[in-house]
Amino acid sequence: MTTTDSNATKPNSFNKYRKTQIQWEHIPRAKEPDKNLSEKAIKIISVTIPKIKAQGYAIYTHAYLSKITKCKQDQNTNLLKQIYHVFNVNAHKSIVIDGKRYRNVYIIKTHENTFRILDNPKVFFSEESNKISCNQNSCEDVGKDVEEKEKIDSEAEKIRSSTIIYNTNSFNNRSTSNYKKDDSSKKVLKLSDFIDPTEKDCDTLRRLSGRSFSSNAIKEIIKDMARRISDVYFKYKSGFIAYMVQVLKNEMRDEVKISNTNFRIKANMTAEDWKANEIENYLTKIENNLDISPEWRLKKKLVSVLTPITAYNLLINYQGITMVETTTEFRMGVVCVGNIAKFKLREYVELKDFEKEMISKHIKEIHETTNEDDHRLWIEDIEFIMPPKRETETKIGNKDKKSEVAPRIGVWGKLRTEIVSLLGNAGENLDKSLFSKLDAEIDENNKQIKLKAESSFYKKFIEERYSQLINMVATNNGYSIYDITY
Repeated sequence: MTTTDSNATKPNSFNKYRKTQIQWEHIPRAKEPDKNLSEKAIKIISVTIPKIKAQGYAIYTHAYLSKITKCKQDQNTNLLKQIYHVFNVNAHKSIVIDGKRYRNVYIIKTHENTFRILDNPKVFFSEESNKISCNQNSCEDVGKDVEEKEKIDSEAEKIRSSTIIYNTNSFNNRSTSNYKKDDSSKKVLKLSDFIDPTEKDCDTLRRLSGRSFSSNAIKEIIKDMARRISDVYFKYKSGFIAYMVQVLKNEMRDEVKISNTNFRIKANMTAEDWKANEIENYLTKIENNLDISPEWRLKKKLVSVLTPITAYNLLINYQGITMVETTTEFRMGVVCVGNIAKFKLREYVELKDFEKEMISKHIKEIHETTNEDDHRLWIEDIEFIMPPKRETETKIGNKDKKSEVAPRIGVWGKLRTEIVSLLGNAGENLDKSLFSKLDAEIDENNKQIKLKAESSFYKKFIEERYSQLINMVATNNGYSIYDITY
């Protein structure tokens, strides 16, 4: 009777393998093709085949492998490296199979060439020598991954049990009952010590986490965590790698969407970063505007020829150009009307002489035209109309009064003190550069506070990053923030 089972040949092959181990002695080692498999590696194959026959895979702990080989963990790892090209071997720290969780195990499965190798290794390796050479390299990479995972898991476990220290004085207190403090003299490392990982470290994190985040995205994530988490310490770099592998595995952001070179996490951005980002966005909107009127053509010209900061300051305060007719002449049969162009700005903008010449040149190129009466309009002169420079810096000796930090007195001073304490090490610097510059109007009757920033930029910066903290501190003291203006 002829069977139609497509897998009918497999049981016969499986049954004969344990009786024909002698030919497996001719299988070369994956990493050392000039040597054949050791006797103990062949033992692993002979035990693995029946398991794969029964359930499609074999699952081994180091304890179980030691029963087969009578070897220790490191030796078992080396034995598995010998057969990486015969089977698919994968190391797992934790895996659930059929509802059961296994920890620190190897999963071994067959691949397309497994049975060809086992049936006649001499023929297979002579015919497929080039292919096996390539597989040898890939097997070596797998071996490195397994070694690295084992090392990292071991170090991570050591660190979790002995060198992770939680600061009970942190903003979010955590229990320390499950952790013992590291009393060794070795310097412990914080997340902030790893905010600029090397490209090699980023490659390791990508490979072990299985996530394809760009190096820039990984650095941004680490910076954000280092800013928020100040109570976790590592004794070894491998502990940090193990920690970040788990972070990246569970990262909710899409790696494709955040892997562009311009990706930034808002919380990581400094005041200078915010300002540069605001300038870039503003100038980009002007360049992408489809309006072709003389006014917009001039704006686009100025964006392209001036430095970004000068173009931003000029255009953000630009009010328009007014033409004042001065003379009318008849030249070569054409009526020519002379004008003075008054370039109006809302606020004072510092412009150098060559910048004024550049602006004047482009105003003439765009606005010197022929009007509807066929009169030729030309610009005789250009006047820059703007308010005078405000003298905000009154010098006292060799110091600027503006640079002095406002004392922490009154209601707002009390709130500033609490904000500084909550922000930790960065609190004093932020108070000096940011919170001390805010003017506070206190309404004692309604228990409301109105804050005024120096500019729209600082207003937006404070609202984006610190409004929640300011509101919380104000509420705790019986006040509410009515508004933030500039």
